[in-house]
Amino acid sequence: MKEFLIYILICHGLATMFYKFKIDDWIKGKSKYLGVFFYELSECRFCMNHHIAVIPAIGFWFLMDADWFILAYPMCYTAFMDIMRNNENN
Repeated sequence: MKEFLIYILICHGLATMFYKFKIDDWIKGKSKYLGVFFYELSECRFCMNHHIAVIPAIGFWFLMDADWFILAYPMCYTAFMDIMRNNENN
């Protein structure tokens, strides 16, 4: 449980920096060079959060002796953030 909470904080920090520096807009602007996948990725905040969360999951996977449960963390984080975002809008 402690590792998951640390993971959530790391992912939230990465996502905050990602959106603060408008990297999603940069990807959208470069999508004609990068391809359709990256344009569609930049249009979907849920997808963007998931892909941001995959990066630390791979690092945690190597650091935590390849525990396969850690690879489920991006899905849990993304669902958690989507629920939180929907609660803010209501």
